Amino acid sequence: MEKQDLPIFHKKKLINPLKNTKKLPLFRDRLFTSFRSFEGRVPFLVDHLKRLAEGCSYFYPHEDFAGLENKILEGLERLMAMAHRDLRYRITLYLEADELEFFISTYLLPEALPRCELIRARTPRYPSSVPSNIKWGNNYAEIFHELKWAQEQGLDEVIFFNQEGLITECSTSNIFLIKGDRILTPKPNKCFLTGILRNNLINHLKAEELDLSFEDLKEADEVFLTNSVRGIVPVTKFEDKILKKSSKIPEIYKKMIEANCE
Repeated sequence: MEKQDLPIFHKKKLINPLKNTKKLPLFRDRLFTSFRSFEGRVPFLVDHLKRLAEGCSYFYPHEDFAGLENKILEGLERLMAMAHRDLRYRITLYLEADELEFFISTYLLPEALPRCELIRARTPRYPSSVPSNIKWGNNYAEIFHELKWAQEQGLDEVIFFNQEGLITECSTSNIFLIKGDRILTPKPNKCFLTGILRNNLINHLKAEELDLSFEDLKEADEVFLTNSVRGIVPVTKFEDKILKKSSKIPEIYKKMIEANCE
């Protein structure tokens, strides 16, 4: 569980967790979306709100997300005005006493990862009945267990495959491969979250969604991960294969983010 030591916006009030004994549920079966700010603006904010709306329709079909959206935007604006720096934000939806609630939690940004070494997960990912665009807490217990195992071995990330041996995702990131002049990413297979940065990069880079295997990963010229908080992370090593860093993708990403901040 992440340490929460910055302000939270909960419904109509701000909470300082260091002074408040009430513990808001950060994961469990909650719907959420995470992102960071760039110079006081949020890239693809409309997409993050759409993800929450779609999750609400799936899990809470009788609840009114539209009625909360303006309050969420108000809370986010207040937190960003207080921050005076870029932070990581997470908007969480949950039901309490048969009423749809939300809170927005704030965190310091994680350290940038200039490189990343991958290892295969020990267990496969299995298909989920939850649509692949919805982010919810019950997806993450096994993922974090595998990530901790990888980090104990001095590695940065773990990559998951499904039962058929196809690439799914890393712990909290989507993955892209560059082979020659082609940019590839796994086709949705009900075993991973289709991230917001991933979806926008597919359109921007004209990337191909394909069934990708271990062999594709070993044959790639370049590999990078995408995440709405960390951005682009180059993979520099997978098992015994050394990979070069992309010279083009980080600059493309930066320009795309600058053009899509709200």
